[in-house]
Amino acid sequence: MNVVTPSTQPLITVEASASPSAAFELMRDHRVRHLPVMENGSVVGIISDRDLQRGRKVEAQNMGESTLAPGLVVRDFMSGPLATLPEGAPLSEATRIMIDQKISAVLVTRGGNIDGIITLDDLLRVLQTLLTSGAGVTSTIDEPNASNLTRKMTEWVHSTPLSQVLAELSNSGI
Repeated sequence: MNVVTPSTQPLITVEASASPSAAFELMRDHRVRHLPVMENGSVVGIISDRDLQRGRKVEAQNMGESTLAPGLVVRDFMSGPLATLPEGAPLSEATRIMIDQKISAVLVTRGGNIDGIITLDDLLRVLQTLLTSGAGVTSTIDEPNASNLTRKMTEWVHSTPLSQVLAELSNSGI
């Protein structure tokens, strides 16, 4: 299964100079938890809802309040360096990067430009589809059968084009 950019959702980004509140609003309005951060037309980082929540906690400890200090911008909370993969890379590579780097999103490039994002939520949707699609994967995990489940999931992931998985997810309202 290869990484492709889902064409059903446009990539939502935020400017590095935007307020944290503006980033929260974008996340809430678009029901996402990660935003690529832009500066002068280029992606310079990524910000997650957790990044912003951690910032609120630090400020609350320092100021005795639950709001961010005035003057802070998205750049103050974003993470980097960016993890990217070209469209067409194996999906297993995206999962490996997320596990190895302990991150929850990988940006997808097409022609050298950021074109999409793959998140842990996307991978969980694939797992949910595997468990409910009748692909021969059981929905219970017993210790003796755990390796069998892994084998079946691996076979399904490697034999099913990601475009089909995305179509199934789209048809199910995800």
